[in-house]
Amino acid sequence: MTEESLVEFQIREGQPEQFIAADYTIKDEADALWAMRNLAVAERGIAETERLAKIEEQRIRSWVEYATKSQRASRDFFAAALKSFMLRLREEEGRKSLVFPDGELTSRTTQTRAVVDDVDLFLKWAENSSHDEWVRVKKEPNLAAMKGGLEFIGQAVLDQATGEVIEGLGYVEGGVSVTIALSE
Repeated sequence: MTEESLVEFQIREGQPEQFIAADYTIKDEADALWAMRNLAVAERGIAETERLAKIEEQRIRSWVEYATKSQRASRDFFAAALKSFMLRLREEEGRKSLVFPDGELTSRTTQTRAVVDDVDLFLKWAENSSHDEWVRVKKEPNLAAMKGGLEFIGQAVLDQATGEVIEGLGYVEGGVSVTIALSE
């Protein structure tokens, strides 16, 4: 017989009489204490399982890295050799592609293009150099700014100042929310 932990004892002893999950409703604070303890145990169990899974995931990633090291080196070697061959063929014979049973080599001319190495540095430069058109600004609704300026009537959302129906807005009815905070 294994020893029972304090938490297991508390859950067993605190369980309401004739507990049936499908019909269960908390009747008093003692029931709520028992339910909270069960919730906390379940959350800790989930957290522990996820912690162990992360360890195993890391072990699997390490194994994959180890088990594929020679294939990766081989892949990189042959990819570089094939690219070099295709470039040589294009330069010497003007051929742009080769088709094999196991794959295809294709080449195409590309344009030189800019790549942003440091976003913050570039944005600062663009701002100081009057190149606003080189910077995209993402527009999105500012729900916080709307707070207090809206009316909800039927299925419509109205601008309180004008009474105009605001297209593209809907709403979710407010109510009482309950937050459960588990202690450590």
